[in-house]
Order: sequence, then C-alpha cells, then structure tokens
Amino acid sequence: MVANNYEYINNNYSIIVRVPRSDRPKLIIMTHADHPGVILKNNKEGLIMGSPGIERLKNILSKKSLGLRIFSPTGKYLGKGRAISLEGKNGRLIRIKSHLSIPRNSFATYDVEYFQENDQDIKVYNADNAVTQAILLTLLKEKHSSEFDLYIIFNLHEEVHQVSSWYHAKNNILDIRDSDFILNLECLKIENVDPKKYGSANYEDGVVLQLSNTGCLFGYKSKKENLTEKLIRYASSTSNIGIQTGVIKDSCDSRPFSYFNLTPNIATLTIPNRYKHNRGEAGNIVAEQVYKKDINNCYEIIKTILKINPAKLTKMSNIENVSYKIRQADGVTDHQLMAHKAMLNERLDTYYKNVIKRGYFYAEKPFDLFIDYYSKILLYIIYLIQKVSKFSNIR
Repeated sequence: MVANNYEYINNNYSIIVRVPRSDRPKLIIMTHADHPGVILKNNKEGLIMGSPGIERLKNILSKKSLGLRIFSPTGKYLGKGRAISLEGKNGRLIRIKSHLSIPRNSFATYDVEYFQENDQDIKVYNADNAVTQAILLTLLKEKHSSEFDLYIIFNLHEEVHQVSSWYHAKNNILDIRDSDFILNLECLKIENVDPKKYGSANYEDGVVLQLSNTGCLFGYKSKKENLTEKLIRYASSTSNIGIQTGVIKDSCDSRPFSYFNLTPNIATLTIPNRYKHNRGEAGNIVAEQVYKKDINNCYEIIKTILKINPAKLTKMSNIENVSYKIRQADGVTDHQLMAHKAMLNERLDTYYKNVIKRGYFYAEKPFDLFIDYYSKILLYIIYLIQKVSKFSNIR
C-alpha cells in the first residue's frame, strides 16, 4: 500500500513504513509495539506473555492478589479483575477472578496509572516501548525527508525473545547489506556490563548510545567499524545534545541482527527507564518512568540523523567508535549464550508461526487445535535435535 509518499507493509510480524530512496544505503529504524501482559482464555485463567519476571510475580501473588484491567480481543475495555496465582510448568499459567464475561483471547494489563506527568518526567504504563513509537509516529506525521533509503519498523512481537526481529534477520526480509544501518529504539533499565572496563551509564545523564545486550556486543561477528555508532555520535554532536555510551545488559531487537551478521552497523538508542516492565524498587508493580528531556533529545537526534549523508561517515576518522575497539578483543560477547538464545529462537519461530499468522493465541476453530498439536510435536522434535547436536559437540 502507498499513501502520503510512504510504502506500508504489514507482514504479521511487523508494520513496515518505507520512505524510498533506492540510490542510498538503508537506514532501518526499529521500535516495538508490545508490552508484557496476560492473554485470557476465559474469566478464570490466562497466560503471562513477555518477560515480566515470573519469580517476582509469584512472590507478590503469594502475599496478595493483583488488580487487572481487562480488554476484549479488539481492545474494548471490559472492566476489572484480579490475578490470584501463577501455576504451570513454566509458572506462566495465571489464575484470575472476575465476574465479567470474558471472550477467549481477550487480554489484561496491570491496574496501575496509564499516564501521569509533571514538569520533569512522565509515568506511563508502557514507556517500553510506547514512547519511541510516539517519536517515530511524530516524525512520520511531520514528513521529514531523509538522506537514506529509510525503513521504519514497528515490531509486533518483541517481548517474547524478539520473535519479530528474529524472523526479519533470519530471512533477511529487507535485503540488508553490509553497508546498511540498523538503529533500534528502546526504553530500558540501565545495568552496566563492566563499569571499570567500559565505563558506566545511568538514569540521570541522558539518552544512551547502547552498544550491547547481555552477552552480546552488537555486530560482534564483524571486525569492521560500527557506522551506526558514528551516525548517532555525529548527530548528537551536531544537535549539541549530550549522550551516554552504554555497554549495558538487558535484551532488545539489535541482538538477532547481530547474530546473523547482516551488517556491522548496529546500535540501540535507549531512553533510560528506571521501572522497566513495571517493576518498582521494592519489586512491586508501578508505572514506568522516563524523563521528558530524554524523549525530546531522542527525537532531535533521530531528526538530525535523517539529514546526514551516509557517505560522509566513512571519511570521519575523528568520531569515537567504542564498539569497533571492543570488537578487536571482544570481552562482552558470550558465544555460548548467543548459541543458546539462537536455539530458543528457532523453537519459538516454529511454535508461534501459526499463532502469528492467525492473529490470536488460544485455538478458536477445530483446525487451530490440529495446527497447535502439530506445532507442539514439531517443537519437541526440534528440541531433541538441538539437544543431540549439543551433546555431540560437547563430545
């Protein structure tokens, strides 16, 4: 579909907006559209999806129930209920109490404030990642031109181990080449890998140029320069906006693209989010919190990035490239962890393929039951193959 000089694609994994300029390298700017929550089977049970911290929730629910806001499969607000326990093999089966008539495949969120602001910050249910969605939607509405062949990606399934970006990277849906740029946007907690060796980022000193996840230096399979890091540094300098360098933990959509080594130019621009996934300092459920100045600065940096001619970056030897230095003797990447995550992603890719295609989780038709049963068998076969292969490699 084409509208407002943009090309639109919805492939069930992501919504892709393209501002075409085919004579230039691609700049792929990603955010994600989901947040941890509950998929409901009925008014008695559901399934926790995403990564909200199962042990933390079990601990909370062992002492008291949790309020939920409940919505229909189409997003209509139905009313409130309460989560009372977590059960099941993986601890993700959630028992609830509600007097509502809840249609199959409805969903629920925690009953905390959805939006509150003051002069300094905003508290919002899902800063991760509604805030960066709002930044990109604003840029699209303002119709900024770009020096790149620009793709703006809204990933629909990030909270379950980056299922969307794994699909895109594994199949190279966007035909990404060595000269292209990947810029992921996030609102994450800040936990440094090794402050003495790589320095430390924090929640107070601005937007973070994030170069890593837990056990993953972005672009770790290449020894070339990371031009996305240069792009961000040049844009922040040009805009006179200070940024932090973050060799930090957590997990985001930059990891799958690093694993498949499509381009060395990968980085995440992160707005520090102290209470990511609604986790308060005491482990309680709270709204997420981000500074307004960080939102504005992230917006300004991206707006500046769009104006930069990518050909200039390769000639700029005076711009610091921390990730390039780390790559020469990478002490960040845990290759065994990356292999483990890749195996997990392969299983998830198989299991969720039909769920994503049909657009709902719990089976609603007889054919759904057959497909789900087949997917579970296939999932188990893949698991056994991976286990045997791992055992053989160890021997």
